Amino acid sequence: MFHLKNKIMEKQKFSIPVIRSGFACKTIEVEATSQEEAENLALDEAGNYEFSEHTSEYEVDRGVKIDYPALIKRIKNQLIHIEKDELTKAESKILEIIKLATE
Repeated sequence: MFHLKNKIMEKQKFSIPVIRSGFACKTIEVEATSQEEAENLALDEAGNYEFSEHTSEYEVDRGVKIDYPALIKRIKNQLIHIEKDELTKAESKILEIIKLATE
């Protein structure tokens, strides 16, 4: 318990998602006809090897919060200023759906 301007604040339990990123290095030998092919093969084979971590970093996973109403409004505002004959079929369909959903 601690005090905040004469108010007693009770401790609470919080569940905080934490991301752990580990960093390790390993040299993998592959046979290939080019540097690019060798890099791709090494990446494909990397899962078959054990890596010993040299360093790790930790951070709180805050996720991405999207304000969908604001996003839809921005998309609508951009699309309504384009001449109808200049809209792609996909843009026309998106605009139609947005108009139906927001009426």
